[in-house]
Amino acid sequence: MAGIFFPDQIVGLLGADAQTFEMSRIYLKILLIFSPLFILNQILLCFVRNDGAPERTMIAMLAGSFSNIILDYLFIFVLNLGMMGAVLATCCSPVISILILMPFFLKKQNHFHAVFTKINVQNIRTILSLGGSSFIAELSNGIVIFALNILILKIAGNTGVAAYAIVANVSLVVTCIWTGTAQGMQPLVSESYAQNKSPMKYYRYACVTVISLFFLIYSIIFLLADPIAELFNKEQNTLLQEYAVQGMRYYFTGAVFAGLNILAAMLLSATENPIQSNSISLLRGLFIMIPAAWILSGFFGMTGLWLAYPVTELLTFGISLVFTKKAVNFPEKVS
Repeated sequence: MAGIFFPDQIVGLLGADAQTFEMSRIYLKILLIFSPLFILNQILLCFVRNDGAPERTMIAMLAGSFSNIILDYLFIFVLNLGMMGAVLATCCSPVISILILMPFFLKKQNHFHAVFTKINVQNIRTILSLGGSSFIAELSNGIVIFALNILILKIAGNTGVAAYAIVANVSLVVTCIWTGTAQGMQPLVSESYAQNKSPMKYYRYACVTVISLFFLIYSIIFLLADPIAELFNKEQNTLLQEYAVQGMRYYFTGAVFAGLNILAAMLLSATENPIQSNSISLLRGLFIMIPAAWILSGFFGMTGLWLAYPVTELLTFGISLVFTKKAVNFPEKVS
C-alpha cells in the first residue's frame, strides 16, 4: 500500500534529489507493490529447504537470480524500458522461483502440511524470537543504507552515492553466498539440536567454507576491482571509478568476518539462543556500523566510510566468539 499511495514521500525521505527522484520513484513504487511475492518466496524457500528438498531450493534461488540478470539485459537494452525494465526484471525473480517451488506442494511431495490448530501464544513468541535475527538483519540493512547515503551525499555528492551503490551491489552477491552457507547449515544444526546431539561440527564445516571462499572472493575483487567498477561506470567517470575501486578493496577486507557473524547468528538462532543471535544482528547494523561510519568518515572521508564495514564486522566477530563459545558447551550437556 505504501508503494501505491506514498512513493514520492518515501523517495524524498530517502534523500533522492532532482537527478534521481523520478527513477527512484518508479523503482520503489513497483518494488513495493510486488513485495508480497518476495515475502512469499522467502517463506516457501525456508519450508522446502527444511522439508528435505534443499536441491529444489537451490535451483529455485539460482533460477530467480540468473533470470534477473537475463531479464535486466532484455528489458533495459533490448526493449529500452530503462528503470521500468530494471524493476520489472527484479520483480520477475521471485515469481520464477515460486513457480519452481510450487510443484513440491502441488504434487504433495512435502511432509509439512497446513493444519487447523488453536492459537498458541507461546509458540508465536518463540517463532518471533527465533526469527528475530533475520528480521533485524534485513531491517538494519535498510537503515544502514539510508544513513550511509546521507553521509556520502555530504562527503562526495551523487558520485559518492553511485560508488557506494557499486560496492553495495557486489556486497549483496557476497552476502548471498554467506547467507546461503548459513541456510544450508541451519537444517542440520536444528536437526542435531532436536536430537540432543552436538551441532557444532556443522558450524565448523560452515566456518571453514566461509574462510576458504573469502580468500577466493577477495582475490577476485582485489584484482578485478577496475573492470568490475567499469561495468557500472558506462559514462567513464574518473572520480566514480576511483571511489568504487578504493571502496571494494577496503570494504571487502571485512567480508570474512561478516560471513562468520552470519553463521554465528544462524547457529544461535537454530539452537534457541535468540537474544545472542539478535544481538549479533543489531551490532552488525545499527549499534556499531552507523556510529563507526559517522566517526571514521569524519576523520578520513570516503576512506573512513569504506573502513567502517570491516571495523564493524571485526568488533562484532569478537563478541560473537564469546556467544558461540558459550553455545559450544550446552550441546555437550544434552548429548
